[in-house]
Amino acid sequence: MKIPSLLLLVFSAVSLTSCTADDDADKSNTVTMTVNGVSRTFEPLSVETKLQQNGSYQLTIWMYANDGGTDESAKLIATYGETGNGGFKGFYTTLSPVGIDDNATEGTFTSNISMNSRTEFEATFSGTLQGGNADVVITNGHIHYLYDDPLGI
Repeated sequence: MKIPSLLLLVFSAVSLTSCTADDDADKSNTVTMTVNGVSRTFEPLSVETKLQQNGSYQLTIWMYANDGGTDESAKLIATYGETGNGGFKGFYTTLSPVGIDDNATEGTFTSNISMNSRTEFEATFSGTLQGGNADVVITNGHIHYLYDDPLGI
């Protein structure tokens, strides 16, 4: 009778561990934002670094919409290791309705980087992107990205 009870305990522990790990994985690579009042979800797909003349590294994170049939994308540019307010050096999008591909940080855009390490990036952001005759308003922007491999910096 002890063996079936022990097996039940082991299977229960494995299933709970699996759920916890799955939950952590779901939270590890997310980009959420409200675009013109509509909640959107993007997926960070890649990160690249580029050595700058001053010895710092430019960090570029590519994101793609995964909340429908759109091919919208965004990329953010920061300096590796820098945290704090105004940390984005660039934020480019192809968000509808105007297909903006301009650097949003040149407009009314705020960002706050809370984690910027060899293995992880996390930040919040918001602002108004202007293009053509339409504006795209981003609020409640949040990115949390655990890299597949540590950056080779």
